[in-house]
Amino acid sequence: MPDEEKKYICPCCGQETPSQPVKVDGKVVDDYLASIMTGEPFNHTFPLYDGKLKITIKAASREEGLKLYDFVLLVEPFAADSSQLRDLIGIVNSYCMVSKIIVKHDKEESVYMPSKYVIEECYKLVETYGKADMRDDENKTKFLQDVQAAYTRLSSHDVLSSTPPAIMNRVINEFKKLETTLLEAGFDENFWQGIALA
Repeated sequence: MPDEEKKYICPCCGQETPSQPVKVDGKVVDDYLASIMTGEPFNHTFPLYDGKLKITIKAASREEGLKLYDFVLLVEPFAADSSQLRDLIGIVNSYCMVSKIIVKHDKEESVYMPSKYVIEECYKLVETYGKADMRDDENKTKFLQDVQAAYTRLSSHDVLSSTPPAIMNRVINEFKKLETTLLEAGFDENFWQGIALA
């Protein structure tokens, strides 16, 4: 027989609820609070395979977020007609948060910094074509050629590493969950003290 879910008294309304405020201890909370105080984007390193593979995921800074938004606005009208552009968008979505991948094998160590290169390529395309008339066939042709070149540069294992996409997707999803957990941890019993909404 499965364990019955524990009920807790909500500090807000005084009613029973199946969950309690999240409590997170340790260095991760300190890192998160430091990112809030300094304005530096929060990041966290996930060690896998006994630390032989380390993947650091970083939230985008405000400037990076704006540039990536400009990139999306630039490429969106052409994505339906260009498979290469869709592939580039896939790389941007998958790797714009992956700031570092370290792979240790025997006594060797390989370091990759995918987000740095991904964001640089997005910046270049936005700076070159952000104000261009993309209805002009010459501009559009040149743009799609530059997209092809950017995709070729970024899809190299020297840039992205050979880490399987399934691992990357899992780590990115875990980072998003961690961010949500840390956000929820701030709304503890101290936050709800003296508040009665019911």
